[in-house]
Amino acid sequence: MEWASEQSESPAPAPEAVSECAVTVEPGRTRRRDRPSLSVVVAVALVSSIVGGLLVAAAMPGYISARIAAQEPRPAQFPAPSAASYSYDVSPAVSVAKKLRPAVVGIVNKAVAGYDLFGRAYTEERSGSGVIFDANGYIVTNNHVIEDNRELKVFLWDGRTLPATVVGADPPTDIAVIKVDAQQLPTAEFGDSDKLQIGELAVAIGNPLGMEFNSSVTQGVISGLDRTLKIGEETFRLIQTDAVINPGNSGGPLANAAGQVIGINTMKISSAEGMGFAIPINTARNIINQLLSRGRVSRPWLGIQLIDKPTARQYGYEISFEKGVYVVEVVAGGPAAKAGIRKDDIIETIDGKEIADAASLKAILGTHQVGDTVYVGVRRKDRLLTLSVVLGEMPQR
Repeated sequence: MEWASEQSESPAPAPEAVSECAVTVEPGRTRRRDRPSLSVVVAVALVSSIVGGLLVAAAMPGYISARIAAQEPRPAQFPAPSAASYSYDVSPAVSVAKKLRPAVVGIVNKAVAGYDLFGRAYTEERSGSGVIFDANGYIVTNNHVIEDNRELKVFLWDGRTLPATVVGADPPTDIAVIKVDAQQLPTAEFGDSDKLQIGELAVAIGNPLGMEFNSSVTQGVISGLDRTLKIGEETFRLIQTDAVINPGNSGGPLANAAGQVIGINTMKISSAEGMGFAIPINTARNIINQLLSRGRVSRPWLGIQLIDKPTARQYGYEISFEKGVYVVEVVAGGPAAKAGIRKDDIIETIDGKEIADAASLKAILGTHQVGDTVYVGVRRKDRLLTLSVVLGEMPQR
């Protein structure tokens, strides 16, 4: 009891000073740890925010750019072409152009366009095309390209420009031959226009609209054969093609798939698309040979004036005969008169070939020479006669 009394009466120890420290009480012991002040916490947070913001600002542009690039469509990556990729088959027109273009020339004609009040001639420049057929400078073209010329210039494939002279011209067939003073020129090969088929390839080469577009190449097909066109007093039998033929193509070649010249381009119908025409090369070849040998064409002649049904219809007349041409007049002393052909006869055949119109008669006569004998089938009223006619030479105009 004494002990308990002493303990209860002894004075309580003085409490220790209380500090701003957190006291953690664990079973069996007591540990003290320092607590940071509020200002320190705020400072640390502020510094952390600034550093984090700087890091984000530094990294964000690159991140955004990478994201945008990833979302943008990328151009297709094509493999580089190999030599094998160019081994495909190209159009035959490419081979034709390579073979024929060096033999195609441009022609500029300083031509007489008219006369003023004092009788002085004034000129204009006309342009066309031509084909070299002889390495010594001989060129075939259209008569209308070189007519009324005061000065002719020829533009060659190799860049040379040379003066030209006229060897000869034939207005009825619109064929002319000119020459330049040059040797070893590239030449074109002539084909056979009698073997043409409708639908086969046709390539036209020339200088449409002048020398600015020289040696232009157009491609089409043979659209028709033996087309008859009457221009002025002349009737032409021509090849029709849808290969583009423009002013300036006149006199240039129309070629087949072998690169052979099968026609000389001469005209187009301006009121219709895709209707161009060329003189058959077999017709042109005969004219060229005569122009070279004598400078003019000796043309076989019957010595008659005639009219066919198509022409009669144009003037409002109807002729009752079914086929052939109607003899309007017989030239006195001419080949037909000597053979006994009369006015009002109807010529139906020559050498057994039917005569459909004036153009077909002209075409058949064109295959003959002056002095040849032809057999003419004539209908006279109800009689059918066969008369032999020795062809004379057509008078020069």
